[in-house]
Amino acid sequence: MLAPLNAAFGQDVGIQPPKTNYFGLEGGVGFSDVKAKETAQALANLLGSTVSYSYNKAFFTGRAFVGFGMNDTISVELGVFAATGLEATYSITGASTTEKYSANGFDLVGVYSVPDSALFFKAGMHSSKLDGNASVTLNGTVYNVASQSASGTGLVYGLGFSTPLEDGASIRY
Repeated sequence: MLAPLNAAFGQDVGIQPPKTNYFGLEGGVGFSDVKAKETAQALANLLGSTVSYSYNKAFFTGRAFVGFGMNDTISVELGVFAATGLEATYSITGASTTEKYSANGFDLVGVYSVPDSALFFKAGMHSSKLDGNASVTLNGTVYNVASQSASGTGLVYGLGFSTPLEDGASIRY
């Protein structure tokens, strides 16, 4: 594992002590399409009635992490994340149904900070769980009718910029 890092970054990361340990919080907005228009049309075809719908196109996401500096350019981060707020509601006279989604998980990523630059790159793996719930409201009474979860692993990758502040803190974007 260290040989490819040594070849890629030209530094002997195997014997250098950690330079900096850190922690942080990240937040943002994600965008998704739950296909509400298509679902409303399918319900209308099934019910033989007009179905109105509303949905969120964006959701909130957050991540807390700790980082362990291997040297001045390479660090490893362990993070936990959560996303919530993605939902759609479909209505006919006297009844409605709502679907809601949320996700959470953890990740392990390597971070390479370009020397003498604000630029950094990330790559790693995540394990996450997606939860979905559906409820039906009839004459003001809510009935939870279904819930489903799916778990999996996948890749994490990205790039960003870091702006140093006083006392060793920084803002990343």
